[in-house]
Amino acid sequence: MRTIDHRVTLPRRLPWQECAAAALEDPGVRFVACCMGRQAGKTTLLADIAGEYALGGEGRQIMHVAPTHDLALIGLERFMSFWRSALREYEATNRRAISWNGSTVVWRSADNPDSLLGRTNDLILVDEAARISEDAIKRALIPSIMARAGRILAVTTPRGARGWIAEWVRRALSGDWPLYRVVRGSSEENPSPSVRAFVRTMRADMPDAIYRQEILGEFVEDAGVVFRGLADSPRSDLAGPITGHDYLLGCDLAKHEDYTVLAPIDLASGAVGPLERWHHISWPQTTARIVTAHRHWNSARLLIDSTGVGDPIYDQLILQNLPVAGLTFTSESKSQLILGLASAIERGEIALPDEPGLRSELESFGYEILPSGRYRYGAPSGMHDDRVIALALAVAGRHRAAAPWAMAS
Repeated sequence: MRTIDHRVTLPRRLPWQECAAAALEDPGVRFVACCMGRQAGKTTLLADIAGEYALGGEGRQIMHVAPTHDLALIGLERFMSFWRSALREYEATNRRAISWNGSTVVWRSADNPDSLLGRTNDLILVDEAARISEDAIKRALIPSIMARAGRILAVTTPRGARGWIAEWVRRALSGDWPLYRVVRGSSEENPSPSVRAFVRTMRADMPDAIYRQEILGEFVEDAGVVFRGLADSPRSDLAGPITGHDYLLGCDLAKHEDYTVLAPIDLASGAVGPLERWHHISWPQTTARIVTAHRHWNSARLLIDSTGVGDPIYDQLILQNLPVAGLTFTSESKSQLILGLASAIERGEIALPDEPGLRSELESFGYEILPSGRYRYGAPSGMHDDRVIALALAVAGRHRAAAPWAMAS
């Protein structure tokens, strides 16, 4: 721990946090880009530096900027947990803290760049910079530090290799732009045992590109693409069941305008057979087609999406004594399902059939990071992802089959 004036106690800085703080003290540096993994201590550093910088000189103006109001409040709460005893006043209406020496810290969101105008700043601290628009940084924030020869410290987990923060990194690394500095830090630096355990799990389960971006904090081209290595993935020549082989069917059930899809996989080899796909038939007919496919593929096991409309189908299959397990989709379970498929493709653990429809879905399938920090996976607007989900269920079912088969999700 570190003790500051007014009996303020702060956590000991991590190596990357020390580098970032040192970069701000360099008189030749104006723009510092910190490229961080998830849970690497970004918001903690901003709260730490905001208070220390405020106490370092009288009448200083500091602004903490986040992409959304909720994220700005998280930064404010972290600051108050450290520096409350060093404040002369806090104005809740304006989200402004005034330190004993007259320096001020304000918290703002960048979802409306116009709200950032009209203030002169000595230091701007930008949280999740990759999610803040170029308009906000160039039209509102950079001009606000000109009069005071101020600085901007921007921390972020990267989102692809484009945008203003990625450009800052390239400038810093080129050596031709002395005003810019880049600092890197990964999630692996977090001393929390739970975070370290999570990182170890993600190293095993995450595709390499996503791991490099989300854990190591690297800018990766086309990082929004989930399924990599498709061009090099093994090709399956499985046209039908082979006597003596065991199979599993991944089943994604139709919702709204989607299709029901069955994806067969050879439990031993990982070869995926021809996908079966249909829509606009009744649930009893759908149940009958699943039973027929089960028998065709050597009495295959089934892993079925039992969310919502899938629940009664799952019940019917259970009543017919089929070896079926159900998976209820949540944000977390779907993320794990998709990451499992991505890892299997990237590592060449499965062989894919030569089906243009499946390949198109895999190539277009992507993800976005929500304001909560969670991931949302899916197809682009107007496209389907039912083949992807069925294939992901087949791969997950194959992993399950290595253990005694459980009939519950």
